[in-house]
Amino acid sequence: MVDRDLTRRTPAEELWCRRRRAGLTQPEAARLLGVGRTTLVAAEAGRRPIPGALPARLSPGLPELLALARRRRGWGLRGTARR
Repeated sequence: MVDRDLTRRTPAEELWCRRRRAGLTQPEAARLLGVGRTTLVAAEAGRRPIPGALPARLSPGLPELLALARRRRGWGLRGTARR
């Protein structure tokens, strides 16, 4: 079941939101964190520990919340538009 409460975010979702807000690609974010891209992808998916410590939680804006809702559902933009 999908958690619909977007105020509760996992560390992996928080990392994903921060990267998107910063406008970074996965390879760029991985370079900044000093890890490989596959490590970052696994961390964003919740399959590996987050590389490094995250600063305090951010307050995502509407674009990040909508993207997070689509991500939790597994919907892309096209799939969302069809619904």
